Amino acid sequence: MVTNFIILMITVIYMISIKPLRESLQWPNKDSFANWGEYLRISLPNMVMLVAEGWAFNILGVFAGLVGVIDMASFTLLLSLNSVVFSASLGIQSAACAIIGEQIGANRAHLA
Repeated sequence: MVTNFIILMITVIYMISIKPLRESLQWPNKDSFANWGEYLRISLPNMVMLVAEGWAFNILGVFAGLVGVIDMASFTLLLSLNSVVFSASLGIQSAACAIIGEQIGANRAHLA
């Protein structure tokens, strides 16, 4: 949480210090909070899904610890491997989104 706050502060300071970015920066106003119902209709089920997944991993960790030390060690190893695989696919997805967004922003949708 502290890391995310520091990244936010660095980004805001960077955007304020460069004139073209400062001109494009839009601070939240009353219109920013309009039509939240549409966003919540999409985001709340996604939030429940992600929280349930995290809770499931935590409950499985407790059960693996109750079964035995070797089972807990194997669970920890598999969870770490899962994190590595997920991080790799998340990086590829982020790069693909950035490239597609750049091409669409440059009005070259046929390359996206």
